[in-house]
Amino acid sequence: MSFGIQLTLHLIEATLPFFHTIFFGKYTELEKGKRARKARQGRKAIKRVLGKIWFNDEKTVLTEEEKDLTRRRLEDIASRIYFKVGTVKGACYIQRLLSPKDSVVIGIDEYFCAALEKAHKSLQTSEPCDAALYAYLQVDFASALGHELAHAMKILTHGKDYAYFGNNPVAEEGLEWQHRALGGFIRTVENYNRPNYYVDGAVSGINGMIVIEDIPNARSVKQYAAKGAPLAIRQDLPTPPSVHILWNTSIVHFIKLCQTSFWQNEFVEKGLTAVQFPKNTGGRMLVKDDGSEQYYEVDENDPGNLAPLPKGYVLIQKLVTKIPWT
Repeated sequence: MSFGIQLTLHLIEATLPFFHTIFFGKYTELEKGKRARKARQGRKAIKRVLGKIWFNDEKTVLTEEEKDLTRRRLEDIASRIYFKVGTVKGACYIQRLLSPKDSVVIGIDEYFCAALEKAHKSLQTSEPCDAALYAYLQVDFASALGHELAHAMKILTHGKDYAYFGNNPVAEEGLEWQHRALGGFIRTVENYNRPNYYVDGAVSGINGMIVIEDIPNARSVKQYAAKGAPLAIRQDLPTPPSVHILWNTSIVHFIKLCQTSFWQNEFVEKGLTAVQFPKNTGGRMLVKDDGSEQYYEVDENDPGNLAPLPKGYVLIQKLVTKIPWT
């Protein structure tokens, strides 16, 4: 897991402008938080109604002075974040705020840790190792940990008020960070129970096909709503379309992110664009009301098409495909 933590630090360094925005960026207060009374078991309970803030002036490039200032603030707030290994929702999850509410506990899934350890040990044997699974787990862990750290940094700076960035109608700073760091949210999808990845002629232990989904998207909004925990949606901005694209990924890119030489050379030369996953081909998905998905195979020229293709892409055998010369 140590490399996953080191990879998280690399990704945080690559996304310093995002954290600078949280700490020092200008924002507009859309709605002011307030305390409201709610009856509970015959008593009047105090419940705070969350406010809404909007960061609408995010920098993409920082001066060296701004970078140092952001790093110092990250280190300062990091001293108020604690970690606990146990059974949690996913690889990492913010479990609770401590009292007084100036610290955050992030839970790390013990089963995910065991999977990382097993994959790491496979690299040290004479048998064919599952390098694909190892690289995927490391990047997935770093993505999940960075997601929760983005939540923690926002909470310990601005409280639990909803925070919006740019023209995204969804308040979810964890997904916002993943979008900037890796180009979207990493997930796996079923592929008719077929093996998807092979290493040294052996089937990899990766379950499903790894894809990247753009942020924002309708799936996360509808899934949160179906669970009774809807994300705060800005009604004055367009909502995410019901059809979105799941972009195919290459294991080579996962392995590249796990190489120290990449961060010492290619990242230094090309910056964040070298870190984010390329989006060359992908499949269109229709999001249902409960947040589930199905493949969307309506032709782009069909009058009922709900999914206009991004600029610079065409449909080839039902795959959204980037035009090479764009």
